Amino acid sequence: MIDDASNNAQCDSSFIEIKLLLRNNNNKKIKMTKYDDCSWKDLPEDAKKAAKVLGYKKKTWDEDLEVAVDDKEWDELTDEQQEAAKVLGYTEESWNADDSDSEGCCGCF
Repeated sequence: MIDDASNNAQCDSSFIEIKLLLRNNNNKKIKMTKYDDCSWKDLPEDAKKAAKVLGYKKKTWDEDLEVAVDDKEWDELTDEQQEAAKVLGYTEESWNADDSDSEGCCGCF
């Protein structure tokens, strides 16, 4: 059983950013940030607001569903979307990471 306090610690805004590009079972690339392991209810308010700016809602966040901005490059995001992405831990480099960056990944997801 996971302790709520330790789960919330993972979602704390001071949590170390994870900047990895992995693949899931459907061979879909996944960009990971410091909040990827957090459920919607555990997100800090600033992260939740940022996620909403990017088009996420509870269902799309919790079920790892794609939103419209997922297919956009950093330069195609509005200033507001870029700022929201930064709150979630993205940089221009991590946002723009493409499939070629993950060649050789174990595919264990």
